[in-house]
Amino acid sequence: MHKSRILHVLFVFLLLWQESRAHMNLGAILHVNGKYSEAEGSYLAALELKPTDDVTLLNLKKLRQLQSRLNQSTTTCAPPTNNNPKT
Repeated sequence: MHKSRILHVLFVFLLLWQESRAHMNLGAILHVNGKYSEAEGSYLAALELKPTDDVTLLNLKKLRQLQSRLNQSTTTCAPPTNNNPKT
């Protein structure tokens, strides 16, 4: 592979990684501010770019657990526990 092609591929990889992190960080901000549907969309966008990102996967798992507890608490009126995402 030509040297300029290798540099181009590396540049694209770095841009995608940064975009993935941006989606993950936006998801975390939305998550903390109670915008759960929007947060899920941002986490999923991040995972489309970097499907094995451990932090994004963990944040999405925490979000879905929180949503599940909130759905259950509407019938039991139990307050949700703290489930903050990592940034």
